[in-house]
Amino acid sequence: MFISQSLQLTVTFDPTSATIAETPTDNKIADIQTDSSGTDNLICNIASTSPRDGPFQVWTEDDGASYQLYYVESKTTSKVLNATITPEYDLTIECSDDTDTTATDAVLVVTVQGNQPPEATGVPTTTTISVSSPNYQNINSVVHSLSVTDPENDLLSYTMYSDPDLGYFTIDAYSGEIKTAVDLKTATVEEIPLYINVSDGHNTIGPLKVTIKLTDMNQRPVFSNLPANITIKEDATAEQVITILTFNDDSVPFDAEPQCSVWPNSEKYKFTYDTRSRKLELASQAVTGQDKPLDYESTNFYNITCYISDGYLYNEGDYINLSVLDVNEEPVFKETSYSCILYESEIGVSQCDLPMTVTDPDNDNVNLALLSGNNSERFSLVDNDKKLTFNINYDVDEDAMPTEAVLTVAAVDEHGLTGTSKIKVTILDKNDNTPEFQSSIRSYVITETQALGTLGTAFTATDKDSGSNGDITYTVKSGSTASSYVRMVGDGNFEYSGKYPESLGGTSQTILVEAKDNGNPRLSSTGTVIVTFQPYSTTTTTTTTTLPTVVNLSGSSGSSSGSSSSNTASSSSSDNSAFIGLLAGLLSLLLLGLIGALAYFLCCKGGSGKCFGGSETKVQTERVHKVHPDEYYRDRRYITEYERDYDARDLDYDDRRRGRDDYYRRDVYEDIREGSPYSASQVKLLKQSDLPRVV
Repeated sequence: MFISQSLQLTVTFDPTSATIAETPTDNKIADIQTDSSGTDNLICNIASTSPRDGPFQVWTEDDGASYQLYYVESKTTSKVLNATITPEYDLTIECSDDTDTTATDAVLVVTVQGNQPPEATGVPTTTTISVSSPNYQNINSVVHSLSVTDPENDLLSYTMYSDPDLGYFTIDAYSGEIKTAVDLKTATVEEIPLYINVSDGHNTIGPLKVTIKLTDMNQRPVFSNLPANITIKEDATAEQVITILTFNDDSVPFDAEPQCSVWPNSEKYKFTYDTRSRKLELASQAVTGQDKPLDYESTNFYNITCYISDGYLYNEGDYINLSVLDVNEEPVFKETSYSCILYESEIGVSQCDLPMTVTDPDNDNVNLALLSGNNSERFSLVDNDKKLTFNINYDVDEDAMPTEAVLTVAAVDEHGLTGTSKIKVTILDKNDNTPEFQSSIRSYVITETQALGTLGTAFTATDKDSGSNGDITYTVKSGSTASSYVRMVGDGNFEYSGKYPESLGGTSQTILVEAKDNGNPRLSSTGTVIVTFQPYSTTTTTTTTTLPTVVNLSGSSGSSSGSSSSNTASSSSSDNSAFIGLLAGLLSLLLLGLIGALAYFLCCKGGSGKCFGGSETKVQTERVHKVHPDEYYRDRRYITEYERDYDARDLDYDDRRRGRDDYYRRDVYEDIREGSPYSASQVKLLKQSDLPRVV
């Protein structure tokens, strides 16, 4: 379409109407034609555009003989063709030459055409290929090519997807060729629909559907004995066979190892597969650390899924549901052994805590007990089995009982199954024994010619306790004049340290010795040392015998009054003076006892035990008690012991009285022999009838 305003010059366009693409392949839009001669200096220009500033120019190709209208691509956004924004331009073209007095113009309408989409042919389509064909066994083998063109010859790009996305094929993004992405022997789906989109950068067409159909496909290997449901007892031992796996694919090697997953995964280590025998079995003890790796109480079900491959495909859906059957199990101690420290004591006194924790896998009730053997009968569990103590009076002194014991404690469930642990018991010595002197009295006789130095046998005590409890320290607690001439050295040894004066001759002096152990608390006992100083041989001496303050025949000492006697002896009898002095005090006690016995007999005639008409002689008893208290209690003790000893003999009263007196005198005689300063051979020559009388 054009409009011509001409006086003398005519302007036309070829083509008379113009269409231009947004991205034109040819920038020339139209030829401008006039009726001007070639020699009239023709000039043509764009007088105006609507809308303004259109991207157009008028150029001449033959030095003004003719003019053409061009699209001029501009770098500015305002001069870019866009059919959506400016679908049409009105261009006013003005021409003049030398012969025209007035310029002539014409209007050309230019229509902007949007970019045209690509065009595809031959779709949708289906392509069939054989998987066994060598042409399709390599990756990137072409299986189909698309036919697509673009009106503007824009560069085309291709994208493809499948549903589901199997990943078997890809498409070349620029050529549109569909190629294999994997070895098709791994394919498991026969028909694969592919969907392709094509774009020229402005327009996109699609999806274009291409279906690939596969034939002669590879088949999955299959386990012939799976899936399976299997049960196994929880006490099954290591390496027990669960099942033998078999598969029916000739392309799978016989020794191929299946890949098995185990749920729960944390216990996968309990199972193993032997490729030579195809056995699925419990793992060895070397692997699990257990002879019986299964435990119903912790895990009673396993799902084992096994896979095998022919090099291209894996089997699917092959599993084992393994159910573990409950078997009653023995209780289990948390520790294999426990330690206990006790001190020797009476029954139930010393105790130790036993933090024993016992669990029963089957949640049965459990009872604890000490198994027999290794002195277990001497111990017992108390306080709801939380403590261990003695079941007897336990004494380790003098190795009477062992200081160590290893006990076996058993946990027994409701069904009689037993679990065991050890209790290592250490029994410590307790300071429960007092040091005891072998004799409560030790006598030393010193003559005027005695050489200075150690005096005979040491005066020592023994302690049944062990260790520091049995270590003894000796101390002189008190002494007499003898301490100036006799002293204790070392552990219980006495030494004649200085010559005694003649004035001490014919006297006996006492030294009180304490034996104390080093235990806690410290225990002690005392003994008496009697030192007799013989009279000098050249003079007549009055001998005074001072008795020890206490003679305790059981090993301790107290206080009592003594007696003294004096005799004038000649030099020929001086050797016997000390012995006679010692016996004098003891025989006085014997005579008092005999007098008391005689009084009792006269008072209680006939053995009735009554005095003066049925009542005891109270006045006489009190008199003996007050005047001689020690003799009274000693007499009563011997009477009581005698009566207990002779009751069973059914003796009459006279026989009892005579026997009691002999009983008393025999004991006193033994005491005299024990404390005698004379040798054992000398004492043995004496008889009870030889005891001297007190003068």
